[in-house]
Amino acid sequence: MKLADKVASIILEYSFYLLLFIVPLIFTSVNFELFEFNKMLLTYGLTIVIVSAWAVRMIAQNKIIFRKSFWDIPLALFLFSQIISFIFSIDPHTSLFGYYSRFNGGLISIITYCLLYWALVANFNRQKTFRLLNITLVGAILVSIYAILEHFGHSFSCLLITKNFDVSCWVQDVQNRVFATLGQPNWLATYLVGLIPLTWATVIISNLKDQKSNPKLKAKNFLGIIIFITLFTTLLFTKSRSGLIGFTISYGIFWLLIFSSSLKKKIKEVLDSSELTRTIKMFLLFTFCLSLITLVIGSPWTPTLSEISDKLQGKTSNAQAEQVAIQAQQELISPQGGTESGEIRMIVWKGALEIWKHYPVLGTGPETFAYSYYWYRPREHNDISEWDFLYNKAHNEYLNYAATTGTVGLVSYLLLIGSFVVFTIRSSFWGVLDSRIYFKKDKKKILESPIHPEFNRMAPQNDGLELIKFALLSGFIAICVTNFFGFSVVIVNLLLFLLPAIAITLDKNEQEEITIKNNWTNWQIISVTTVIIVGGALLISVINYWRADNLYASALKQVKNSQNAQALESSQQAINLWPYEPVYYDEMSIESADLAEQIYSLSKDKTKIQGLFDLSVYSSNQTIQTSPYNLNFWKNRTKIFYQLANIDGNLLLQAEDALVQANKIAPTDAKITYNLALIQYQLDQTDEAINALQKTIELKPNYTDAHYALALFYEKKNEKEKAKQELQFILDKIDPNFQLAKEKLKSL
Repeated sequence: MKLADKVASIILEYSFYLLLFIVPLIFTSVNFELFEFNKMLLTYGLTIVIVSAWAVRMIAQNKIIFRKSFWDIPLALFLFSQIISFIFSIDPHTSLFGYYSRFNGGLISIITYCLLYWALVANFNRQKTFRLLNITLVGAILVSIYAILEHFGHSFSCLLITKNFDVSCWVQDVQNRVFATLGQPNWLATYLVGLIPLTWATVIISNLKDQKSNPKLKAKNFLGIIIFITLFTTLLFTKSRSGLIGFTISYGIFWLLIFSSSLKKKIKEVLDSSELTRTIKMFLLFTFCLSLITLVIGSPWTPTLSEISDKLQGKTSNAQAEQVAIQAQQELISPQGGTESGEIRMIVWKGALEIWKHYPVLGTGPETFAYSYYWYRPREHNDISEWDFLYNKAHNEYLNYAATTGTVGLVSYLLLIGSFVVFTIRSSFWGVLDSRIYFKKDKKKILESPIHPEFNRMAPQNDGLELIKFALLSGFIAICVTNFFGFSVVIVNLLLFLLPAIAITLDKNEQEEITIKNNWTNWQIISVTTVIIVGGALLISVINYWRADNLYASALKQVKNSQNAQALESSQQAINLWPYEPVYYDEMSIESADLAEQIYSLSKDKTKIQGLFDLSVYSSNQTIQTSPYNLNFWKNRTKIFYQLANIDGNLLLQAEDALVQANKIAPTDAKITYNLALIQYQLDQTDEAINALQKTIELKPNYTDAHYALALFYEKKNEKEKAKQELQFILDKIDPNFQLAKEKLKSL
């Protein structure tokens, strides 16, 4: 059993190293979602290995390996809130697995993060934790180098995908706003701001020690500064406003904590004036570095040094001025262009608050924002450039929790955040402020406590723990700040849940000596075997999920290449591997309808396509049964019934019914009422079609197609004056160059 415990301990330890090193780096080009899906499944896989190894260690030692911590109760309450919300969810499947294409945030992912926290706290000591931090920073450096090369037009992603070392494989302007292996600039920025404070702590610690007696400290000091410059440069290249706001707040908090800690201590006994002076010098050095880098590179709010120089010298040409203006505008608007991102967020936040107002206790279920938002989607959402985009997140982590898990989920999430803040500050200042009160009955605890001011003098090997905790807290708060303007992804949530665990394990110096018997008992053999079998089965499930997504992505590509039969086969294989995902059934229903229509157009024989016909309807029914509030599924159901109506005209009524149902769950979606009007017109329901178009125009006054269709419908009813008014409205208020309106107006 000693060998089993040792092997399990090594596997567990190195799995954590892989977790924080590889997850930020991994992505593939063969999945539906290149980044988050792979990161989430890798996290699942490594968590299965970690928990299995943890279980084997407990079996080998014949005891529960668990270390109590300040976060146990807040974390348990948060997990409980997610479970309760899941039970009452409007879509249990989505709440369990997460929204497809996002994945992070489902109940399984939350359970995963909680298990990782408890596993790290229970099995790591200070030495392992320092190694984990170093490996995490190495991963961040690689991601940053990846991003910096992207900024200069060279992406390893494109080298892997297209064999060209450029950025042509990305639709996004990756040179303007880098995202490296994270998939989105704001996600990269959040990842970086969570780790940058560790570079400050590393440099300060090496400077507070005697570098003359230990030359390695000079190299460590220099390396820390280089890492900071690399990570901060990458942060600027993301042009993430939320990331830079989070960085600024974390920078202020870090130095405020350091100087506050210094003032609370007895300077003569604990911190001499030379050390205080060196700390101040470090503050000035970092401030100078980040100011200089920002001046050279620029930020979303400030120009670059070259732009300032050109302006001062009056050399800015018209072309340069135009380029600067375009860049400034791009930084203010959403990545897709159009409406300013802040305006979009305010509208989405308004909808999130409406959900919270109507479901105040438990929300609509974890990760169901993509569904419930459309129940209360503000009408003004139709006025923005992204009016027909699907929003699956509130773009504010706190409102997202409020909407999907209610007040219970939001309060428990805030409790998680607040408890770590209190713990870090209290553990750093407690010995000075409250030690005599807290330990007055046991003086021995004062000397043994790592939070006592005498601790550093008694145990020099622990110098700097306080600074590292300050860095961990600063990075944690930076993540919380950036999440206010966005939402968490896999690597962000990993940091959010593991930074507190790392802070706790720093206080655990030595590994506890365990006496383990060499002989195996029957129950230990059975238990270890069971753990291995269950862990292996779970790993196979994760692999099958990945393979199913790969087949789903292949099916989508095959559809684009008009390989409908091959696409249908790929979708069927995906469902065989992972029969729980309604997205796969939805795709199979579309592919079956496409293939049926294609074959029927050639043969005009219904008997040849009856199987495909039935498969399409069956798959659509399965999809809706699993996720009845998914708006995209209802829209796709409309599409397949509309297609199949060419074979069986009675299905046009079912297409209308599907749109009516879609309109019920998304009453402010102008595109639904517009398409409903077109189908009703085909069913000779002209009056109903006109009413639907009038409703459409109320929802979106600048909807060109709706005004034009309404003009045609009025013409059909011989109401030519009304038709002329609609056409003239298009030309006067929306698009004066709309050629169809001009031609139709002449003919009336």
